[in-house]
Amino acid sequence: MVALCRWLFAVATVLTVAVALPHEGAAAGFKSQDVLAWSETNQSWYFEVSVTMAASIAAQNTKGQSKCVYNWYFQNGKRIATRENAVRDAMARYPDYHPQAVILSLLQKACGSFKYANR
Repeated sequence: MVALCRWLFAVATVLTVAVALPHEGAAAGFKSQDVLAWSETNQSWYFEVSVTMAASIAAQNTKGQSKCVYNWYFQNGKRIATRENAVRDAMARYPDYHPQAVILSLLQKACGSFKYANR
């Protein structure tokens, strides 16, 4: 039941972000600097959706990695502020990179490679 609730929350979050935020993510040239120009609330939603999606993908491949990803960003179901700050800091260091690439690099550093084809 908890897994279903998390999945429904993730879907609802994706839909909310799709409606509420600009659709630049699908456009060529979307960069971390674009996300950093958003309000902190919108940034947090973007980070949460990205991390939740990464955890969902990891769950299809390596359960331990999925738990690591989830626990890297969340504690007791709530965002960890220091992790959001780490994402913002990394995006500031790499403003020309796609924001999801920056988030993925932080997750891989903490939880291991997402290159499942090599396993």
